[in-house]
Amino acid sequence: MQDEVLKHTQKIHKIARNSDHSFAKKLKEILIEIFIIVFAVTLSIWLHNWSEHRSERAEARDFFADLRNDLNKDIQILTERKKYLNSTLNTYSQINSFTQQQLDTASNVNLDFRLSSLKTNDGNYEGFKSSGKIGLIENKKLKKLILQYYEESLPDLHDISKYHYTKNLETLEIISSFDRPQNKLLSAPAFRTKINLDGIITQAFVTACDQTIEQATEISKEIDHELD
Repeated sequence: MQDEVLKHTQKIHKIARNSDHSFAKKLKEILIEIFIIVFAVTLSIWLHNWSEHRSERAEARDFFADLRNDLNKDIQILTERKKYLNSTLNTYSQINSFTQQQLDTASNVNLDFRLSSLKTNDGNYEGFKSSGKIGLIENKKLKKLILQYYEESLPDLHDISKYHYTKNLETLEIISSFDRPQNKLLSAPAFRTKINLDGIITQAFVTACDQTIEQATEISKEIDHELD
């Protein structure tokens, strides 16, 4: 492009120095050359922008495909976590439903309070964000959903998960340090109060999982439309 501009600029100088042409003819030919230069530069800029936009769209599509895989993994992880949490809620409910007679004879209740941290998949999002490419997402609705999911919902979910982990750890420590028969632990008011509080926290965790799964599913569907 620089060579073309230089060629037409030189031609303008040549026309201006041509003593055989009248001023009107020189002006006409110079204006033609200027028009050619402007058109060529404009076309070059447009083609460059078009090519860059195509490249950005392709990059965004690759990101969407990777993000959809991450979201599907999150949905699977959270669905499995909900199974464990609901099992724990059933244990709480079972303990709370015991009559005093049942508590007096209870000796083999399954007190399964497992400890496990929550790990979701945000590597592709964080990489895309850190490279300053979030602006490549042209779909405003999709961009808003993605930002809400990764900047608000997942951090909140992990906060609940950490709090739940801490409370489960406390319960496990109580169980492991209790050296009297199990029925004495189950009938202890302090332990039953602790179980009730743990149940509230666990239910909040289940609700957060449901909401996050719903968001991930919505984003995945929106990505499907975008890629189609």
